[in-house]
Amino acid sequence: MEKGFVVWSEIEIKFLGRTIKGSYGVSHDGFVTVKTPHESKTSRFAGWPAKLIAERLLRELAIAGKA
Repeated sequence: MEKGFVVWSEIEIKFLGRTIKGSYGVSHDGFVTVKTPHESKTSRFAGWPAKLIAERLLRELAIAGKA
């Protein structure tokens, strides 16, 4: 992500009966980063709503056991 001011928002999903929580931020150059206490993951969001990408990234972290 680019350096500079990024607004972070909370996000949560349901995964295998558990609530998984994290935070996501959107950069000015088209990236979404999701952070949990254990890991973070970043992806480009061209053409998709940032929150939808953040939910997918959080799910991927949960599947990997890092959320």
